Amino acid sequence: MMYLVRMLAETADGSKIGDKFDSDAKGRVIWNYILDHKEELQEALRGRGRLLYLTRFFQQPGRGDVSLCFHLTDATVLPFFIAGHLTKIKGVTSLRLINLLAPVFSPLPKDTRGLRRYIVNIDVAPSYSESAYDRLVAMGLGEKVMKSYVAYKFSTFGSSIQYSVLARNDEDVRSSMENVRRSVTGVRGAECFEVQATRPLISYDEWIEYSGQYSIVPSWDDDRMVMNFQELETDPH
Repeated sequence: MMYLVRMLAETADGSKIGDKFDSDAKGRVIWNYILDHKEELQEALRGRGRLLYLTRFFQQPGRGDVSLCFHLTDATVLPFFIAGHLTKIKGVTSLRLINLLAPVFSPLPKDTRGLRRYIVNIDVAPSYSESAYDRLVAMGLGEKVMKSYVAYKFSTFGSSIQYSVLARNDEDVRSSMENVRRSVTGVRGAECFEVQATRPLISYDEWIEYSGQYSIVPSWDDDRMVMNFQELETDPH
């Protein structure tokens, strides 16, 4: 199973400009700590999983937001990994666990210059969850929006499916979201977040070996997925 842990560095009053800069700085501390201690964090999974990547969303006032994505072959290690390691990172004020279940990855082009990455959460009526997931996996999102992955979520009420896309601007993403609302039966709503930065924590060769060992077979071509991560990466330093 794949998981995403969102770690927040919140300040007392997000309406203050100083708090925005303070929370952003704290978010950078969390980001840098994970990069500097990724081997230690990997060892904390006790051979039962693999760190995959880090992401940061564009900052909201009063909130530094860093997410760590990883895969586990044994979920019993999960609470000990979070409570014993992630909660102790300096600057973390709260955490949220997000499931990424049955993820299906799509091949991406090598040339992704000028593209931005977005996360879309879909609210689907429960009885349509399976058909909506199958439809989202199969359907295209238009010439201007490229799908990265689709996964079940079920982490909160009103957000049962998540997908990630690449696009040049917000308008193209919102247009594709409207098309999803109209064409996928059972969809009740959607919300979108732009990703500020993505940093892979696993090389392509390591992923091929790991995914083959545990029968995780995303449908990307060759090294396009990892190359895309590297080309899109924005250094938050």
